[in-house]
Amino acid sequence: MSAETIDSIEQIAEKLETWANDNKRHRMLCYGLAGLGCRASLSEPLRGFGTILLKLKCWRPEAAEKVEKEHRRLLSSAKGIDQKIKDGRRGLVFPASAVQISANLLAKKLRTIVEMARGDLSVEKQKDKRRLKKTPPKSRPVAKRFTLRQGQVLFDGRDLNIGTGAALDIAKALIENFGRVVPFQEFDENSPEREASEKIRTAIRRLRKTTKSAGIPVVIENRKAEGYLMLPSTR
Repeated sequence: MSAETIDSIEQIAEKLETWANDNKRHRMLCYGLAGLGCRASLSEPLRGFGTILLKLKCWRPEAAEKVEKEHRRLLSSAKGIDQKIKDGRRGLVFPASAVQISANLLAKKLRTIVEMARGDLSVEKQKDKRRLKKTPPKSRPVAKRFTLRQGQVLFDGRDLNIGTGAALDIAKALIENFGRVVPFQEFDENSPEREASEKIRTAIRRLRKTTKSAGIPVVIENRKAEGYLMLPSTR
């Protein structure tokens, strides 16, 4: 699991905890005030949960099953509160407490997954370090010498300081598709289909300058009316 995915899981856990501990919100729910929408209010803290769940199923199916079960319980509890509010019932102290407990339990399970995933990531990093020690960088394929991190592109462990924005996104796309043409519109959805936008051309110029000054043995070629691709340099 990538570091970016781990961060996203942790963010959802934090938002759920904040939601669950918003006592003012839940006191209002307890008195059955219409229009609050308990389930609807979960939309923001659970934003991106579906995508995360799919990744969890690929990584640890058994952990994903537990998380999905708690997620269903949370939504069911919230739905029950909304129905009671709709029916005009009062004194919902127990159901409101139940939904708070369920939200905290889901957050706790997500934090457990974060710890497991970070442990796996740490092990992978140690393996990468050992592999690098065993294999001299220059004997490895050029594409394998790049490392992509959040906000960073590294070559042989050295940060290229590409910056952020279009240049970083385009660099990552070229490296992830090393040796293959990436269409213009994948770099910039507002770009003409068969021509690079000015945003793309500016970013490509910056990348060419960066790779040249850093002595990285790659070239970035323009395939007319198609897109750009990164290839090993023949020099």
